[in-house]
Amino acid sequence: MIAAAVERHGRLDVLVANAGVIPLLEITEASAEDWDHVMAVDGRGMFLTCKYAIEAMTPAGGAIVCVSSISGVAGQRGQAVYGPAKFVASGLTKHLAVEWADRGVRVNAVAPGTITTERVARLRDEPGGPEYLAAIEQLHPMRRLGSPAEVAAAVLFLASDEASFITGVVLPVDGGYLAQ
Repeated sequence: MIAAAVERHGRLDVLVANAGVIPLLEITEASAEDWDHVMAVDGRGMFLTCKYAIEAMTPAGGAIVCVSSISGVAGQRGQAVYGPAKFVASGLTKHLAVEWADRGVRVNAVAPGTITTERVARLRDEPGGPEYLAAIEQLHPMRRLGSPAEVAAAVLFLASDEASFITGVVLPVDGGYLAQ
């Protein structure tokens, strides 16, 4: 993927590292296979994407924005497998930011709350879905879910020149969830 982008455009300036599978499992329900699958996609995928992007960005520099989650900053029920994988995204952001700042690569992350992705929107038509979504909305102080456009705006800012002195930040886009 990285090589294809460099071949097509001549260089790589920005990477949005966004990978994730979200099983809602308590630890007693999760298997080692569940853990391995989520870590392979969410953890290893994030690591490899950042690794090859940084190799392509040096020496000219660039910006990486990792997609973490509120589950990658704070504990949540039913997130014993997904949450730790998103802690990888948050941690990798901070470590890479320190390691590569002096070589012109900025690394930041966004930590979305619950966002009305296509999958979340489909919950409204599933048994128990409307009640589940209403309960999730109440967990966010703004009493609503976020939109993909709101996350995209935060990613765009962190990837832009307007954020040229920002690195190592995990920016919540969560309607106040993490401020509680």
